[in-house]
Formats: sequence, structure tokens, C-alpha cells
Amino acid sequence: MLIATILRGFHSSTRPCTLAAIVATAASSPLSFPSASHAQQPYSDPRLAPLIPAGGGAKTVAPAAIPGSPRIATTPSPAPARAYAQAQPPATPPAPAAAPSPAAPATPSPAEPGVPGTAVGWERYGASVFVCGHSFHVFIDKKLRALAYEAGFQQHRHAGRLFVGGSHPIEIWNLPDSQNTARAALREGHVDILTLSPHMFLPDRGIDFYADYAWKYNPHVRVMLQLSWPTNPASAGVDWNQMALILKGYMALADAQVKAINARHKADFVSTVPVVLAVMKLREEIIAGRVPGIRAFGDLFTDKLGHAGPALENLVTFCWYAAIYKRSPEGLKALDAPATQVKAETNAALQKIAWAVISPTLPAAPAKPTAATSPTPMAAHR
Repeated sequence: MLIATILRGFHSSTRPCTLAAIVATAASSPLSFPSASHAQQPYSDPRLAPLIPAGGGAKTVAPAAIPGSPRIATTPSPAPARAYAQAQPPATPPAPAAAPSPAAPATPSPAEPGVPGTAVGWERYGASVFVCGHSFHVFIDKKLRALAYEAGFQQHRHAGRLFVGGSHPIEIWNLPDSQNTARAALREGHVDILTLSPHMFLPDRGIDFYADYAWKYNPHVRVMLQLSWPTNPASAGVDWNQMALILKGYMALADAQVKAINARHKADFVSTVPVVLAVMKLREEIIAGRVPGIRAFGDLFTDKLGHAGPALENLVTFCWYAAIYKRSPEGLKALDAPATQVKAETNAALQKIAWAVISPTLPAAPAKPTAATSPTPMAAHR
């Protein structure tokens, strides 16, 4: 189905750009690629087709081509990455742990640890998370640990972080082994969650390569993609009705690539975390005066490019906590001042927004923490 069909509801500049309108359009007009060769499918919206070459991936375009678009770098050739993946020795994934007895105690003991690299371990006791991506994303690691510990996921651990500013997943994948700490961590078989942060230009072959590689070493892995807000988001020149066109296409293309990867592996292990929808919802709430402590949308950012300030960092982290642990972040205090520069009443509004956006994307059964605990100071995670 054409992207133009999906986005038809946003062509009028007089139509309000609201989260509800975007979600309604998405629900009524799904997008899918017809075959496993999804990485070769051209972008089908005639207005945006020049931005995606027939071979897939991003190419260099003028910054004005899309309002608020992120920095676009020429995508490296996929040949070295594919050759690397094919040359790797066969994996020996860790054996799945036996399911715990219904009578087993809820709180792990030294004799019954959670087992990294197994669904039994991370879903019950806490995930081993490797954070990989650009500057609109990688700040989540320490804050996510603080939330997980407070909620009782005591074996949540930081498996590593790989930061490349302004990067696409394919650019990070193509880093040599001496720099690619994400691949090294995945080979150990104990990464439960790999996070990636693609730009708007999709499909990105790096997502396929990382997903295939992670699955090869851990059949219980989850690969989760952050769909981020655009750059220059608070610029006076941004038309948010037109921006909705771009963001909807971004989400539709990401969804199509996720579905294709999951179909290839016959498992739903790749998913998206639509942070961009939370940012749009927060913008609506700020304009309506319903977010204590935040007067203007521009107050969320530390610079014109759109790097997150403390409140936006917290919102993004709340979204990730909800997406990983399938629980509302509402009521958690670990990121309240003085742990961060955000007051409790502001965080309460951010938590509500995060859960409203993420909860409809979750499967039915929520994860259960081992036990409730008091908040862990952020200083302990630095």
C-alpha cells in the first residue's frame, strides 16, 4: 500500500496534528513490504521517494528536503557487513533454563539466580540491556537501571553502551570489531535487550544485521528500536501538520521492517518504542498547560538541534521502562529531584504520557518484579 494512502489524512495544513489523529490513521492503513527482500523496496510516496534510493538505506540530501529531518549520512556499502556476518562461526546459544516451579519463591536467592540470556531470567528478575545508538537515545542506560531497581527488577544490568553521534544502525554495524562492542557483547549470548535508534530513513540494513546476529547467539533476545523525535523540533519554521506526514511515514516504514524480520525468524523478537509519539503528546499537553514545571515545548531541549534536556530524558526513559517491563512507570520516584533536575509533579505527568503511548503496543501479560523496593539514588548508577 502506498505511503501516500497511509498519510492522506494529514495532507491538509488545516487539520490538527494530534496524537489521536496519527494513531487512528496508522490503525486504519497498515503498511507491509511484499517479500523478504524488503531492504530493496523503494519508498513509495512520490513526494519523498527521492530521499530513499531503490537499493534501500539513506543517501545524502539537502537539509531542507524534510522539515526538521535528522542529519543524513551516505550509507556505507552493505557488502562488508554481509560478508562479516556470513563469515562468523556457528553459534552455540546457551541452553534455555527450565521453567521455574509454580511453588518457587518470588524473590531470587543465591541458589536461584535469574539467568541472563533466558526468558525465565530477564522477564522475572531484570534484563541485561545493551544500549546502542545516537545522542537522542543513549542517555537511557543509567536512568533505566534506577527505575528497574526501584520497581524490584534487581538483576537488571547494563550490558554496555555503544554511542556514535548522529548515526544510523548500518554505520554502527560497519564499525570494525575493535570498536564494535555491541557485536562483542552479543557473541557472549547474555544480552537480553539490544536497543537501536534508527533515523527516519528506512529500511536500514543495520537493523537486519544486528537482529540476525543477536538471534544467532541468544534465541530469547529482544531487539527494540527507538523511533525518535526530529531534529530542530522547536524551530518556529516547523509546520507540525506537515511534520505528521514525515513521522507517520517513519513509523510505517519501521513497522514494515520489523514485521519482515520477525516473519523471517518466525518469532516476534523485534519491536519499536515509539518515543516520537510520546514527544508529540507531551507537546500537546504543554500547549494546553497541563504539565507542571514546563512552560514551553522548547524548554525540553538543550539546543536548537533538539538534544534532550532532563525532562525529555526522563520521558524517554519512562517509555523504555514501560516497553521492556510491560508495567506503568507511574509512581516510581527514582528520577525525581534531586536525583535529576525534574520535580516529582513533572515526572508524574511524564509517566502518565509514557504509559498512555506505550501501553497499547504491549502484549497482554505484564512482567512481575521480584519485590517492591525503595528508590535507588541515581548516584548509585553513575
